[in-house]
Amino acid sequence: VFNENTWASISSAPLTMGGFTITGAQAVTWNSDNLLFYAIVTVSSPFGRHLVTVDPVTGICTNIGALASPGFSTLTYNSTSGILYTMGGSGSGAFAENLYSVDINTAATTFLAGPFSVGTFGEVIAYNYDDNMIYHWSGEAPLSFMEKIDPVTFIATPVPQSGAVHSEISGAVYIGAGTF
Repeated sequence: VFNENTWASISSAPLTMGGFTITGAQAVTWNSDNLLFYAIVTVSSPFGRHLVTVDPVTGICTNIGALASPGFSTLTYNSTSGILYTMGGSGSGAFAENLYSVDINTAATTFLAGPFSVGTFGEVIAYNYDDNMIYHWSGEAPLSFMEKIDPVTFIATPVPQSGAVHSEISGAVYIGAGTF
């Protein structure tokens, strides 16, 4: 759990899920409609990535289902249309850098568009509710790129980055007023 003003860690808990051993987590996003946190976690035996809901205080995960690819690496929720999105990491074969919708009840994925190959690796997406765009980061400096994807037409437009030089983006949250 993070302080929303400073992003300092307030508390943490290991992720657990009945019947599975969680070996990692790739992404988490908040559904502002049902007030649940959704995450992609990696499990062992059988190996794969699952869509779960997670209690951010206790770390307890509720399994929704296995995702179609072990390469899905990022999540964002579109509060305008009520759609959960994911994207495959650049090393995930046929799923690489493609945008999918995810059924929040079954974990079933539906291909929407792509590939969005702007960087080398490290796919991250975040929805901006002020302009109704999905922002996508990929790559590592000096070859890091950012674009915005229209969730209706799926046309991507490059976005010039500003501010501090950075390495690979590993996560993003839109907090309003044009700020991630």
